[in-house]
Amino acid sequence: MSFSAGNGGGFPGSGAGGGGGGDDGGGGEEEERDRNREEAMLVLAEAGRSMESFPVDLAVAVKAGRVPGSIVRRFFELEESVVFRWLLKFGGFKERLLADDLFLTKLVMECVVVIFTKVYFHYYNLVYCVIYEHDNVVSPVPMFRYYFIVFKV
Repeated sequence: MSFSAGNGGGFPGSGAGGGGGGDDGGGGEEEERDRNREEAMLVLAEAGRSMESFPVDLAVAVKAGRVPGSIVRRFFELEESVVFRWLLKFGGFKERLLADDLFLTKLVMECVVVIFTKVYFHYYNLVYCVIYEHDNVVSPVPMFRYYFIVFKV
């Protein structure tokens, strides 16, 4: 997902493509873009910031009315933290952090599952090697002894 000032890419509700004749609600989309632009400008005014303080892609999207005020507000909140400010420099993280409040929670959960699975797998392999493959070490000794008893060598 990137902030685009284009016409959407043909997805439902994006205003792109469409078929047949008639009115597809283009006026409603324009009203929504105007409302988003006004909300974003209000949030900018409340924060005392200008469009130049935004990353270029986000500034273009705000000017096009594709980003609501809540996303701009969230950008300012995330920018206050040193860690989040660093993560916002990466395009993929920026879009995901702004769009999904629980993105980092999901990411941490996924990492915990992966780490737990790897540790369990290695532990299982270690136990398997110690318990089930000990016969390569222990069994020749009794067999050797058995050989002397049976054949009386």
